[in-house]
Amino acid sequence: MDVQKLANENNKIIISSYRKNNKDVAVVIDEFGKVVYSRDKTGSSPIEKLVHPLHFKLGKYNVGYILCMEILKGYRDFNTDIQLDESPTFLI
Repeated sequence: MDVQKLANENNKIIISSYRKNNKDVAVVIDEFGKVVYSRDKTGSSPIEKLVHPLHFKLGKYNVGYILCMEILKGYRDFNTDIQLDESPTFLI
């Protein structure tokens, strides 16, 4: 089943990832099945700079996610004081 169709049929936001052109890509699909954000994930090479974790407003939610390399490299490269909502409803 198409993920965008799944989000729309279940009225759920999906935050996930997929592999494209030999890269991992993070994606956010809104509850209507529209891709509202996608970007390459931070690579694992030590010299690669951190792609900052995503944060944005989606409807009534302040949404954000941190991926594995963002956690590992975040200590080195990431500083923020942005407050995110703690209990949104997501289908992951």
